[in-house]
Amino acid sequence: MAEKGLLRRIFTAVQKAPDATALLWYDPSSGVHKAKRYQSYKEVWTVASQAAAVLRSLSQHETETEKTALGDVSVRVGLMLGGGPALAVLELAVLLAGFALVPLDAEEPLPRLQFIMEDAGPLLALVVAEPQVEKAQMLLQNGSGGTKLLRDSELLRSEVAETSDCRPPADFVEEQISHIFFTSGSTGRPKGCMCSFHNLVTYCLAKNTIHQVDSSSIVLVASAHTFDPSLGDFFATWVAGATVALAPRAVLQAALGSCLSNTEASHIQTTPGHFATMEAGAAPHLRVVALGGELMPQPLLAWAADVRLLNTYGVTECTVYQAAAVLSPQSSPRLLGSALPGTRLLLAAGRGDDPKTCVEDSSDEHGELWIAGPQVGLGYVRRPDLTSERFRDFPGLGRCFRSGDLAAARDGGWQLLGRRDGMVKLRGRRVELGEVEEVLLAAAPEVISAAAAVLAHPGPRLVLYCVLQGQQPADCEEVSCALLRRLGEDRLPPHMVPSAVIAVASLPMTGTGKVSRRDLAQRALPEDPEGQADLSGATGSIAAAWSEVLGVPVRSPRAHFLALGGDSLAALRVCQRLAKRSAKEVGSFGELLPEPLQGPQTTESRSDRDVHYITAAAPNASVSPVLAESTGQQRRRSDSENF
Repeated sequence: MAEKGLLRRIFTAVQKAPDATALLWYDPSSGVHKAKRYQSYKEVWTVASQAAAVLRSLSQHETETEKTALGDVSVRVGLMLGGGPALAVLELAVLLAGFALVPLDAEEPLPRLQFIMEDAGPLLALVVAEPQVEKAQMLLQNGSGGTKLLRDSELLRSEVAETSDCRPPADFVEEQISHIFFTSGSTGRPKGCMCSFHNLVTYCLAKNTIHQVDSSSIVLVASAHTFDPSLGDFFATWVAGATVALAPRAVLQAALGSCLSNTEASHIQTTPGHFATMEAGAAPHLRVVALGGELMPQPLLAWAADVRLLNTYGVTECTVYQAAAVLSPQSSPRLLGSALPGTRLLLAAGRGDDPKTCVEDSSDEHGELWIAGPQVGLGYVRRPDLTSERFRDFPGLGRCFRSGDLAAARDGGWQLLGRRDGMVKLRGRRVELGEVEEVLLAAAPEVISAAAAVLAHPGPRLVLYCVLQGQQPADCEEVSCALLRRLGEDRLPPHMVPSAVIAVASLPMTGTGKVSRRDLAQRALPEDPEGQADLSGATGSIAAAWSEVLGVPVRSPRAHFLALGGDSLAALRVCQRLAKRSAKEVGSFGELLPEPLQGPQTTESRSDRDVHYITAAAPNASVSPVLAESTGQQRRRSDSENF
């Protein structure tokens, strides 16, 4: 049994080729001759083993643990790191210690981080990089049950002697918890999804089969460490004896093509929105592209002529991704594809309660998607009620998970239709609309009721509609913007902050008295009646670029990039278009300022040659025509946006 486990498989790769490259770090800011750093399998394994020994020494004292529904016991270690090689090595170290890792994002609001630590804890230790020390200290001051604060430098010792032995991992039960990732929750509480070592190794082997990863592959990890595909990419790549390629988050966002080209990456798994920022021909070594987390735009299907293009589907509760479709240029972007090896997808008919009552493949009937097999996780942390509701055992099927996703058998395969409940995916991240609403209502007593919806046209953007106490919608712009600032600044993570807050007299209702999200989703954002004007010169050039990228007419100099559905990836595409037209640098991606179209830097008194293009790369505040946000806030936002 031990030889089949996750860590034993990675150790086999270490023994087979100890000097092969396990980690490639690309950072263009280090200069031409130092832009790439390499670490061998022997180095990574030895340093991770040393760090694991330190972590184990901390757990010698009696530690409170939690048993899952399957009877597993685990010690948890929080990782609040910005990324880079240290992250990959320390994730391996936590698992080598036999503990469960809990990723934390330092950019998320303090109350949310406190909830996650309390829910996942007590944590044995919280490991942070130097820039995160201050925030970590604030977290630990607010009661974290004896959690030890460790700097990553305390655990990582880069000196590996020539005679250092690569020792095999300790044996432990593969059914114990390997990781806990928190996702959005409909009650306002994030949900901690627990998965086991066995879940994770099953996914790794299945991914390598479908993605055709072998020891010659170089896999660029493009997801943030709080997004579980990054974990899957690390460990699946090492199971195959291949190379993990990494780059700083800001560089990955602003120059994906350069990262792929300079690392000579053969594989990448990311969101369609992120991949769409790359120009064709920018990655000559690329062989496999896997896109998931959101609907794939039709133009990206053209990549299927040159690479193995996969449309991936999955839920965090069942370990990263569970299905993949190999696409052609003529495929439907909604194609669900086949289950990964070892996993079963079942489309339950009717109310979707019983996965044994399946929709026929030949029918056009829709059903609710259930997932069965060894990737199905252990359940939710401290949520036995929700665990028993969503995770169930069926004779002949074993452990199954009810996804809440609706699908139908169409055009020779299953196609996703949407969610049965109020959960959506935006830029690859799962968002419970109910959590956005609950946070607003708790933060703003002037709000009587609120409903969030995703407007599909011209591009998906999250909009919050609210009914305000004692005010008419026409008088509420200032109040609405203040509410959004409150959400963005300290209550919601960046990917859950609405693009707009709109005050309405009442919310539309269905015949059963529930809020009609469908009606809200079909509405258009109101135009500014006072801002209609002819746009020309520099402002006109910027407006044209906005229109091309966002797919919506831009007619007002007061138009705001965020309110039109823009985000950081759209801002990057605007920059690329403007740079081509002006044949000059248009400014650093991380320094773009959120301003109205005709803001201080785009007045008509300035020449086209001197204009600084403003594209709102950092949607972390109000959608009011005048936005005040510090450059530091913009940089923090751009590091976490879309992943």
